[in-house]
Amino acid sequence: MPETAIRAAAGSQIIRVVIRSENRARVIAGKIIDPLPS
Repeated sequence: MPETAIRAAAGSQIIRVVIRSENRARVIAGKIIDPLPS
């Protein structure tokens, strides 16, 4: 297996994890921020 293929596979997995954690952080932030103005 070429190194580039391994890096590409790892990179796509890392991007997925980052997107997931970002979405989770936004949901948590939304729950915290939403009650404050109202």
